[in-house]
Amino acid sequence: MTARALTYGLAPTRPAVFRRPRPARAITLPRWLLRLLGFRQDPPAAEIGDGPGLGLFPVLVLWLGLALLGVAFADNAGIAGQGWAEALFWPSIAAMVLPATARIVSSRASERERAAIAIALGMALFLVRLLHNPLAFTDNDELMHWRSALDLMQQKHLFVPNPLLPISPDYPALELAATAIANLSGLPLFVAGMIVIGTSRFVFVASAYALFRKISGSSRVAGVGAVIAMASSTFVFFESQFSYESIAQAIAMLGFCVAIDLVESWRALAIRLPLWIVLSASLALSHHLTSYFAAAVLLLVSLSYLAVGRDWARALRMLVLALITIAAIGIWQDLVGNPTGGYLVPALVGGFTQILAVLLSGAERHLFASGAGASLPAWEQADVLAALALTGLGLSTGFFRILAAPRPDERLLEADILRDRAPWGAAFAVLSAGYPFCVLLRLSSGSWEIGNRLGSYLFIAVAYVIAIAVHGFWQGRSASPIRAVLIAAAVTVLVFGGMISGYAPLILPGPYLVGADSRSIEPHGIDAAEWTKDHLGPGNTFAADRINRLLLADYGDQRVVTSLYDRIDESPIFFAPRFGDEVRGLIKALHVDYLLVDWRLTQALPLVGWYYELEEGDENHAQPIKPQSFRKFDTAPGISRVFDSGSIAIYDTRRVK
Repeated sequence: MTARALTYGLAPTRPAVFRRPRPARAITLPRWLLRLLGFRQDPPAAEIGDGPGLGLFPVLVLWLGLALLGVAFADNAGIAGQGWAEALFWPSIAAMVLPATARIVSSRASERERAAIAIALGMALFLVRLLHNPLAFTDNDELMHWRSALDLMQQKHLFVPNPLLPISPDYPALELAATAIANLSGLPLFVAGMIVIGTSRFVFVASAYALFRKISGSSRVAGVGAVIAMASSTFVFFESQFSYESIAQAIAMLGFCVAIDLVESWRALAIRLPLWIVLSASLALSHHLTSYFAAAVLLLVSLSYLAVGRDWARALRMLVLALITIAAIGIWQDLVGNPTGGYLVPALVGGFTQILAVLLSGAERHLFASGAGASLPAWEQADVLAALALTGLGLSTGFFRILAAPRPDERLLEADILRDRAPWGAAFAVLSAGYPFCVLLRLSSGSWEIGNRLGSYLFIAVAYVIAIAVHGFWQGRSASPIRAVLIAAAVTVLVFGGMISGYAPLILPGPYLVGADSRSIEPHGIDAAEWTKDHLGPGNTFAADRINRLLLADYGDQRVVTSLYDRIDESPIFFAPRFGDEVRGLIKALHVDYLLVDWRLTQALPLVGWYYELEEGDENHAQPIKPQSFRKFDTAPGISRVFDSGSIAIYDTRRVK
């Protein structure tokens, strides 16, 4: 019997095993789902533009100024305790973000106009933060770095110990820049610091636009990506502080822009290598975590050149840049004694342990609530949830759109360049996949700060992925201005969500609150700190709560006790109901000269969750400190009260034995 007969089934007695197996039916996805995820892509709307001019940019700048005026009135109303302050503040923010984003998304905007609008919006949001505290440093991290800057100006040398933040003197780039401006110009240190941070903000936004433009070849993607980067929970307030992370992120973003051009050829790498060495050294001196992130991104992009482009030459050149960055980090840490091991590792391990315990135990979490138990308004909770949903939608519609992107149109002049830079987009897509884990870390109060900080880095990649989704799908082939406005409204929700989730209780200035960072900095505490310098002299060792020790260190020039520096938790001195051997032993072990007692701590729970140290016990206290815990110092042997303003008392403990 022939094989042909078997094939056509002409031999009925033969076993069925000789028949050809039926091919498995292919699993197909609906066309709409393929288009949604980006596996089937239509060309986006053309970026027509109105020519090389600035278009509506002058009008939008005037509008941003008017919106900032509304923010200023809202801040002033917040200080006066007016209930309508937020009703003016949030519409003013929307008035900045929505029209600027709508114009960037619009097909009528030119490339120069998009770049100018994105930078102007970034600087306007920086001014929002400056209007919050326009006269002095008031945030927790600012006051820590202010102490390092004061030490640099007074001692005239680096590495002066800072008990408030022991790692700060080891990364002095911020303080060096601010004190240099202050010394050369005669400006106050606060003004010099704001010049440095404002310049850093300009560099960050401009570099983000340039980076996204180089990778995507689209000015719309660049503009939208730069605006979405402003929706990070740390952008408006935290990264506008006088803090080393603010300047470091700007240096890192500038470095990414330079790296794209350096890997084009060995000649370009050789010519600009000194520039890269300077950038790497500056980054190494600025901030530990940012320098680690930059090195990791460069390594990931180097791998992407191999995985995506099969480009060994560019992968090798990118690896050279990564190794130079790693070498700069290693050399600097070797010089200062590698301070990050004992600083970052315990925080990371503790944060991951807490979130794992929450997930495994199924313990109930009180979302949208401060350490004092106050909940956010319902509309703010809804906005945060909507922002998370929009972020998820943007990631899902942009992730595969990047990885499955078709080859650039060969008719485009930039086709070869864009193909060579596709690995950057792939690397950002991979990085964006880690952002949901940062959101998960924020479910635990102990790991909240870790998730907040790490998320600010990964959000750069998230911004690019969502911008690709906006350009290729959300706006797509439509040039409708209505769709552009709807996209701008969605971006506004993202910006609101970032501000609320990162700084909700402190967005507006207002009356004094217990344990609330900038809301706890007020003239009464500053006067007490200055009194210690004038009447007790500088350099005394003080034990105090986390807010007053900032004031004592900066305004009083005192040496304060912290568990981060002294490795001993001083909070039992204040929490103990009686003056016993434990309290006496802690005072002697820490060599405390004076105690500062703030009676206002007995009136409310701390907004941030703790009064003195994170290690003081349960972060969510059930009730405020009991007054008798403070009264024990009035009858304790060897202790005398040397200052009493009604709210704040200072006790001399130098005779405690």
